[in-house]
Amino acid sequence: FPNSSIRVLLRDGTSGDRIPLTGDIVTYTFQSGTAPTDPILFAREDPGDLRALTWNVRNDGLWNATHAPRFGRILNSIQPDIISFQEIYGHTAAETASLVSSWLPGTWYTASNSDCKTLSRFPILGTWAVSSNSVALIDTTAKFGRPTLLINLHLPCCDNNSSRQSQIDQTLAFIRQAKEPGGVLTLEPGTPIVMMGDLNLVTFASQLNSLLSGQIVNQATHGPSFSPDWDGQPFEVLNSRQSDKRMGYTWRNDLSTYSPGTLDFQIFTGSVLQVPKHFLVNTTAMSSARLASNGLLWNDSWASDHYAYVA
Repeated sequence: FPNSSIRVLLRDGTSGDRIPLTGDIVTYTFQSGTAPTDPILFAREDPGDLRALTWNVRNDGLWNATHAPRFGRILNSIQPDIISFQEIYGHTAAETASLVSSWLPGTWYTASNSDCKTLSRFPILGTWAVSSNSVALIDTTAKFGRPTLLINLHLPCCDNNSSRQSQIDQTLAFIRQAKEPGGVLTLEPGTPIVMMGDLNLVTFASQLNSLLSGQIVNQATHGPSFSPDWDGQPFEVLNSRQSDKRMGYTWRNDLSTYSPGTLDFQIFTGSVLQVPKHFLVNTTAMSSARLASNGLLWNDSWASDHYAYVA
């Protein structure tokens, strides 16, 4: 290139959607040298931090003879306190906890709805179903001085936009009612609220904006929009990268018509929670030394087409 910068335009040939919008300009300035990648260490910033993991394990992959050891090594390297699994169709939450206990011994409490299985080191005070998604009130009083509302999400995939938005509306309505007296549960002000899982957001940015801002689309059915965080602000969402690569896609399948993308999310009440460390585990990008120090093998992330997502 003859100049020090270029203009960048991305346009979808089917819908015509584009970045940037007409009239705006995105400029990239070249830099010399090699872009550094500082590996994110797996250890917690503070030993007392609560570690949460969300992972779509692809068609009961935990029980696959080839992939099971890979799942085990990655789980052992992460040592999570709370796990949100998706795509466990043929096994119960109790069976899931039993298998995970073979890799991470100790007590696991469970919640389940459809393919969403939640495991917790802390007791679970109550569970609810919101469409095919699983909600659990987890007794994190020892960590946070109060329980945490955890919503394990697996929204409809691909071009099923109407069903995906419907489940977003239902989830938001549940949260709104939980923050008000008289619902199926009433949260104390300041209760941490966390949503994590495979959101399958492959089309409209408005769907993520809806979930973050509390904007309910079908208000005739699901009630009014609201400000979801306790301070009247939107939820916060993590923008995470792979621990050893300057990329942030959470899903990759080179045999699919979809490009690698960010399908998995961790969303939370930023007014009452801080997240000092978050990353995705892509073992194929890790050096031999990094793999060895974490007890991993190069192709362990092939266990699923989604990466383990840690916060």
